Amino acid sequence: MKTLCPLHQQSEQYPEGVALRSPESALSFAELDTLVSRYEAALQSKSLGQGDVLALLSDNSADYISLLLACFRQKIAVLPLNKRLMGNEWDEQLKSASAKLVVYGDNEIVSALVPSIEFNELLAAAPSAPAPDTTKEVSLTSPATLMFTSGSSGHSKCVKLSLENYFASAKSSNEVTRLKLEHTWLLSLPLYHVAGLGIVFRCLLAGAAIEIPDSNSVSGIKSVLATSTHITHISLLPSMLGQILDEEQLVATLERLQFIMLGGAPSSAHLLQRIKHSNLAVHTSYGMTETCSHITLTRPEDGMERIEACGRALPGVELEIQNEEGQTLPEGELGEIAVRGKVVFESYLDPKQEKRTKNGWFLTSDLGHVDEHGALHVKGRREEMIISGGENIHLSEISECAEKHPGVGECVVISVPDARWGQRPALFFTEAASRPLSELELHEYFFEALAAMKRPEQIVKLESLPRTAIGKADVQKLHELLAGGICLK
Repeated sequence: MKTLCPLHQQSEQYPEGVALRSPESALSFAELDTLVSRYEAALQSKSLGQGDVLALLSDNSADYISLLLACFRQKIAVLPLNKRLMGNEWDEQLKSASAKLVVYGDNEIVSALVPSIEFNELLAAAPSAPAPDTTKEVSLTSPATLMFTSGSSGHSKCVKLSLENYFASAKSSNEVTRLKLEHTWLLSLPLYHVAGLGIVFRCLLAGAAIEIPDSNSVSGIKSVLATSTHITHISLLPSMLGQILDEEQLVATLERLQFIMLGGAPSSAHLLQRIKHSNLAVHTSYGMTETCSHITLTRPEDGMERIEACGRALPGVELEIQNEEGQTLPEGELGEIAVRGKVVFESYLDPKQEKRTKNGWFLTSDLGHVDEHGALHVKGRREEMIISGGENIHLSEISECAEKHPGVGECVVISVPDARWGQRPALFFTEAASRPLSELELHEYFFEALAAMKRPEQIVKLESLPRTAIGKADVQKLHELLAGGICLK
């Protein structure tokens, strides 16, 4: 099943419209379409075609986006490599995906297992005129990307996503964000993450411009926010938004934005309070790699009183809460979040990693409930509900209680084995900037606030929480810290 490439459609309708903008230059839709065709010819010169896998290792750039779109037109699957991983981790991913070529940015250290080439070198291999079989069509059903999940719990999976998944996600999201031709979305997230790719597809379908910062670091995002006059939309992780809000001169800049999409990790109670007392157009979301980015979003009409939820399901997405038997639970009851629709992936790359489904629903392994407004409240992963001494304990309840203490900045609760009780909770936290807090004081707080079975067995204060490449709390690293004996009971 094929359809016309959305970039080519925009290049015919709005040839002079701005497609990509960076601090140094801008590309129109017509210019970007021409560059994509050149990359198509370059891929053909390297004997790459339908069914092959090409890996990309680079910072966000116009070349990255152009080559990505060229691969889609040539039915070549793209494996975006996470720049923050180690060489042996890249090798493992390249081998599992059977990649034929790695294309990289400046001064990258690339695997010796797979041939590699730099962007400019690849482009130089293209004929002076595009090959006659460059195409303006794309396949909706062929694998478009092979995306490795963030693996915050140490179990990364490779998700096969098609253009049908990406287009369905972008169309649904654009109905809520009201993205239009005159808007600009900052590419604030890396393209090796599905949320970064989602920005590209949303803008292509809407004809909106993509602004590419010099860096996806928080300092890079702060820099472009301080200088750009074009940005109307932005996607941020809670940790990113918190750091930007710490810069008083940038608060007014954020308040001028029309849409701030917040997601990728839970927001702390402290951050939510800051948002409620601001004039920011923040919209919380929920999603995962397997659903091709976010599948819920708070609406502009919802108001700040619903900011603690993750919003309602996007148009075209079905969402419900199910019990262990697959039965639909009523509003307010906690169960597993189940999803279906064109946004849901087809399968994992490794056939041994089974896609959990029941009666046509994809089971996310996340727990939550739906409120009376139809908004989703996420309460953590299935594995975050532990049984301790025969009692069910939701780790999210402990973290929510901790966040109410004025001295807690951020916190994460994990489960640790216990010889007597089976499992016990352990808490890691950072101090709030405004108030010092000791482990002992937090123990005393829990003594008054939580039942004995829910009180963390171990409490550890850290200067900062370890995070995965995309900014989620790195649970595996926290377990390693405990194993190293850093904590005191």
